[in-house]
Amino acid sequence: MKRILVIRYKKSIGDTIIGTALCESLKKKYPDSQVDYLVYENLTELFYNHRSIDNVLTLDRKAGIKGWFETLKKIRKNKYDIVVDCRTIFVTAIFSFLSGAKQRIGKYHKYLQYFYTKSINGFKGKENRIDQIVKYHRLLKPLDINEVNTEYVICLKEEEKTEWRNRMEAEGIDMSKLIIPMAVNARQSNKKYPEEYMLKIAQTLIDRYDAQIILFYSPNEEAYAREFYAKLNSNRNVFINLKTKNVRELACIFSNCDLFVGNEGGTRHVAEGVGLANLCIVAPQTSKEEWISNENSKNQCVTIQDVNGKNYEDIKPEYVLKRIDKQLQLFNFFNKKHK
Repeated sequence: MKRILVIRYKKSIGDTIIGTALCESLKKKYPDSQVDYLVYENLTELFYNHRSIDNVLTLDRKAGIKGWFETLKKIRKNKYDIVVDCRTIFVTAIFSFLSGAKQRIGKYHKYLQYFYTKSINGFKGKENRIDQIVKYHRLLKPLDINEVNTEYVICLKEEEKTEWRNRMEAEGIDMSKLIIPMAVNARQSNKKYPEEYMLKIAQTLIDRYDAQIILFYSPNEEAYAREFYAKLNSNRNVFINLKTKNVRELACIFSNCDLFVGNEGGTRHVAEGVGLANLCIVAPQTSKEEWISNENSKNQCVTIQDVNGKNYEDIKPEYVLKRIDKQLQLFNFFNKKHK
């Protein structure tokens, strides 16, 4: 049995989720192998129970040098045959080199190439989501894996989804009605859709469909979320108190919803990962190819190109609502009890 470690040590939720596409490809090539995944400590739980990941390893940034050695100790103990380092920075290069693996594959860097048995060129420049997945599959070519898999999933247990369904009902959410989690904020201010537009979308969804809106947020976004909630007059159809401990619990909430709407961000990938239909509003400086890797009837986005515009203000709420209507009609969310 081959033991394989994939290193995707990055803080971005989206990048880490789509990195699992490599794990899927490795499992397909080596179905009897052990595939482990190294990620940031705040994302560890998200990949538990994954169909193509046997163990999730983490490097705790808060633990300092002690955490670094603890992770290295675990890596050496597992005696990997292959290490695929998607990050290829000094820390991960050291992990790869000291792992003891006979095959160590990383991106080509002039000063790091000696840590690997194979360094792969072609990673310079900013890549879009599709190219990112394609490019990272180049790391698998030394293993004779040439087929590119772009799909990624988050694997939740039925009891987890049921537990959160019960929590949502206890909070007052009617599961027979339309449920829409909304990403109303963004880590980067230039990726935040105008607040007055987002408020109009939320209010229209409530008025038009009696939709139930879930506002989710990280701890440092809570103040903004509550201000947004207040501007909706603390509407009884808006739910703001479904707090989660980690991204996996957010995925459980999404698994019980109907449509994700909001700003581009890693949480959109969480929605796609659990199979939730989604419509994200892409920032003017970003193309849809940079953000959406598997565009289809479920995975949709709105860009300024769609409206022949130049900035966020050109993407009017009416257009976004029109796109939302189209998805709702397509998936028959108007009559949930009979879908």
